[in-house]
Amino acid sequence: MAPSKWILAVILIIFVSFVKKAASVPNTTEVETRCGPPSDSMEYELATVSVRLKLVRNTGRRGGNYYTSERVNANGEWRRCYGHATCNTALPIQDCNNCLAAASVTVVHNCPRARSARTRLVDCYIRYSRAYFYEGCKITGFETYLSPYHLTIISLSHVSIRFISYCLAERISR
Repeated sequence: MAPSKWILAVILIIFVSFVKKAASVPNTTEVETRCGPPSDSMEYELATVSVRLKLVRNTGRRGGNYYTSERVNANGEWRRCYGHATCNTALPIQDCNNCLAAASVTVVHNCPRARSARTRLVDCYIRYSRAYFYEGCKITGFETYLSPYHLTIISLSHVSIRFISYCLAERISR
């Protein structure tokens, strides 16, 4: 191959990698924000902060879709704050984290002291609530719905015991 063709190939590779990186910058334009009623305890508000931090820190590393919860004793009553976050799957981990950090700031700004809130930016979504709002343990091609009384498994293609154990452990830790 002639030296000019090598130079052209290297320039093309650099250009393609630059365009790919530029295309992955998260779009943090706010689409929608909804706020719930105000929180009645400082302890629960701290749980919402903890949940938001977990969502920002872990969602990108978990494939862009992550559920978590935090248990807290608020005013002598045990409560749980549930959280969920998703990112555009085309985003790298750091861009997903940045998008969710922007979403968390948007929630705090628009819904101060809210017991539940959610915001959707163009490339990510974050939600937390006192109410249990998600079901099951989800991975592409497989979905389980777990309740305290039964386990129904739907779409058993290529299921492993390890995955079922993971779902049960997730359910128990909630």
